[in-house]
Amino acid sequence: MIPGCEEILRLAQEYDTIPVCREIYADVVTPITLLRRIAGRSRRFFLLESVEGGEKWGRYSFLGCDPVLRVTLKNGRIVTEQADGTKTETEANRPYDILREILKTRRSPRIKGMPPFTGGFVGYFAYAMIGYAEPTLTISRGGEQDFDLMLFDEVIAYDHLKQKISVVVNMETGDKAPETLLGAYGKACGRIEAIVRMIRDSSPLPESEPGRAKGFASSFSKEEYCRRVEKTKEYIRNGDIFQAVISRQFTSPFEGSLLNAYRVLRTTNPSPYMVFMGIDGQEII
Repeated sequence: MIPGCEEILRLAQEYDTIPVCREIYADVVTPITLLRRIAGRSRRFFLLESVEGGEKWGRYSFLGCDPVLRVTLKNGRIVTEQADGTKTETEANRPYDILREILKTRRSPRIKGMPPFTGGFVGYFAYAMIGYAEPTLTISRGGEQDFDLMLFDEVIAYDHLKQKISVVVNMETGDKAPETLLGAYGKACGRIEAIVRMIRDSSPLPESEPGRAKGFASSFSKEEYCRRVEKTKEYIRNGDIFQAVISRQFTSPFEGSLLNAYRVLRTTNPSPYMVFMGIDGQEII
């Protein structure tokens, strides 16, 4: 385990949380295997990974589940949900300030030998967030949140270079008394061991049925799309704007999980930014 007891006592005087880490070998498990196992036991989880230049895997894949906090924003109202389900709701004209205040209470050190991400917010910011920076704009909103962020204090970092897995659990240092800190350290080590047992679980995973889309429909026709493009070019010629993104939304009813779709896409069309995220039954890839 790193850091050791003496380092914990020293770091606790300066930081609110301290990441505790254990390395294990990763030659018999893959990120997708871990994702499937996590998805079977948690309703809130993520996988982040990347491929550079279309041909080289990024060094790390990051996984996590069961966040300690969820923060959502919709139409200027922030809802904060604790792990026990307790919720508070507030108005927020400056939502980024709320997020910064939360992160201020969870300052943690960078420790040599640990992966670059050891915990924090994972989620999404919708296009509607532009409206908070430019309130004069009229933003078209969909059904999703303006942002939906989950705060994770446990992270599994799959190191493709070393073929090792770093299991990270963050311990809080609110009470600086040595005996309290060492007790919290012991609990963090226990949580790490529970995660290691889950990673090493060799029980068979259930067969996953391939999801099926039933045909995609566009939000408007090709003719309407072309008309909007021509109108945009006219705005540019007149000097009203200098650029715009004209886009259509394609939707389809879908049965099953997106997990198999993600598995196929990460192989056939890998990208520098890949994510599989589950939030209470909603899946985002």
